[in-house]
Amino acid sequence: MRGTGFDVRKGVYVTVCTQAAPGPQATCIGGVNIDGSASSSVWVSSNPPNYAVGLTTPFLPDGSFTVDLVVVAKSGTLDCTVIKCGVVTRSDHLRYTDRTQDVFVPISFSN
Repeated sequence: MRGTGFDVRKGVYVTVCTQAAPGPQATCIGGVNIDGSASSSVWVSSNPPNYAVGLTTPFLPDGSFTVDLVVVAKSGTLDCTVIKCGVVTRSDHLRYTDRTQDVFVPISFSN
């Protein structure tokens, strides 16, 4: 996945989520990847907290990034073959209520 135009001062997660109504954050496959162990969610940050150094992918100086993301259609009760989902960026857990980094790119899966 490649993203451009992001604020390098703010970390983001890149993952697959449902399409949320304006306001609440969407439900996502893989959840928040704070420890860097999940391949279905990637944490992109150029200034992570001390505990996350080495767990994040840094932005390039122009606010772009390129990451590998495992995209699956189903996880737990979330089924993107039935409901509308997309590849999403959203502010990381350090700025949970900041919605300025939100991007939703629709994706679809066939059964």
